[in-house]
Amino acid sequence: MDFGELRDVENAVRIAADLRHCRFRGHSRLFGSLFPSVHREPLCSARENIEFWAGQRFRLRAAAYATDLPRWDDYVSWLLLMQHHCVPTRLFDWTENVLVALYFAVCEDGEEDGELWCMSHAELNWRSAGWAACFPDTPLIRYLGSAD
Repeated sequence: MDFGELRDVENAVRIAADLRHCRFRGHSRLFGSLFPSVHREPLCSARENIEFWAGQRFRLRAAAYATDLPRWDDYVSWLLLMQHHCVPTRLFDWTENVLVALYFAVCEDGEEDGELWCMSHAELNWRSAGWAACFPDTPLIRYLGSAD
């Protein structure tokens, strides 16, 4: 569903009120599609397997960024910490608050238009019912968070 151009905060709040069970994401420029940071230029062409190498480098140097580090085998917590510190991951940050998403859509100084994304998590879960759930010990999560 495309709501067209948003011209004011009140319009966004009215839309969000109608979409109470949705999550929002704002970009400060137009991408036209959703790609996680690891799949955006210049990262996606910088090095083969950049996600793994960036994650390992971060984990080895993480004590300089944070004091309360996860256990080495707590892969999900490492992924979340990496996302928080702008390490390229496959994760997306979503919010229930349309105003937070709007902030990210307009926060950078410039003349370029931003974009606001909306996702119905119930619809996403329903459409992906055939997919395997990702738990902390699934191979994909272990791979993304460590060298194992």
